[in-house]
Amino acid sequence: MSIKVSTFTSIINQPLNTHKFNVSIPELDLSMIVESTTFPSEQLEEVQLYYQGESIKYPTIPSQSQSWSITIPEGDNGVVRRQFEELKSKFYSQKTGLLKNNPWKDVVITVLDLQDKEVFKVILHGVWLKGRNDVSLSADSTTTPWKWEYSFVYQWIEDVL
Repeated sequence: MSIKVSTFTSIINQPLNTHKFNVSIPELDLSMIVESTTFPSEQLEEVQLYYQGESIKYPTIPSQSQSWSITIPEGDNGVVRRQFEELKSKFYSQKTGLLKNNPWKDVVITVLDLQDKEVFKVILHGVWLKGRNDVSLSADSTTTPWKWEYSFVYQWIEDVL
């Protein structure tokens, strides 16, 4: 075994996979069937100042995209759409155009190892459902599953180790 391989295996016994995760969205009973999502992150912004002709970069407040989305399959009974529309209707009336109560919730995205143990997670604070993207319909294939892509907006991120 080479020195590189032995060093790698001493630090990383088994690489973490990307297919074991859990998404917990309050008031939705669908977290186990979320097909795909992203693990949001933040980066420190920078400001550039000059001292005696030399540029020096300093860190400033963090920034993040503040948008997050999930892809989730739909069943024959439309239960996924129904649950998301019920959630949206709690703070927005499509018929009247009025915003109701405060829509902000906290969403937790947890990364799991192969034994379903929590490795780390991120909490998205102040999340609200923005809406869903269009679904392309086609009569060409009878085996293409229906998948929703729902978009959310969040205010800030809390990394939990």
